[in-house]
Amino acid sequence: FDLIDGNAAVQYMQALAFAEQHNALDAMREFQRKGRREAEAGGEDPSQAEPNIWLETAPSDLPLERVRAYLGYSSFQTRYLDEALKRRDCDFDRNIREAKDPVGYLIPEIQMMRELSRLQSMRFRLAIAEARIQDAIQIFAQQLAMGHHLDEEDFIVSNLVGIACADIGVSDAYYLSETATAPN
Repeated sequence: FDLIDGNAAVQYMQALAFAEQHNALDAMREFQRKGRREAEAGGEDPSQAEPNIWLETAPSDLPLERVRAYLGYSSFQTRYLDEALKRRDCDFDRNIREAKDPVGYLIPEIQMMRELSRLQSMRFRLAIAEARIQDAIQIFAQQLAMGHHLDEEDFIVSNLVGIACADIGVSDAYYLSETATAPN
């Protein structure tokens, strides 16, 4: 009911505009490499290194300072996700019906949307850990909107990624339901 006309794809592409944020992207990649190196040096599975492990970590067990530092690199994304949430439609304007080779049609931004959803999960868990319930609810709504928007695409891959984004949000919502100060 409260949605406004406009194309959420524009906001999502702005949120994913790491090409213009070289320093932030480089810092995130270095953070990830360092986590993998430390895990390997300790004889641990590199896939379970920071920040990936935070996607499996309860909010109460997060290393808050490290999570804040990591998410700080991409903090510019949140304003675009707030705007995308408000949009009625999402159209990446692919014109798939006119493509000569639809099977070979590349959609790298869809994989990036999955990564964006994972960052949102970290933001959600941090919000819960810091008792910022309204922020967590907003992030949950953004996750569901992202799923819905991707479901509007003509590609089944987009639909599946949309389901994954919504599923990440719903899985995170269990932490919200366990929070005493959360709304009913």
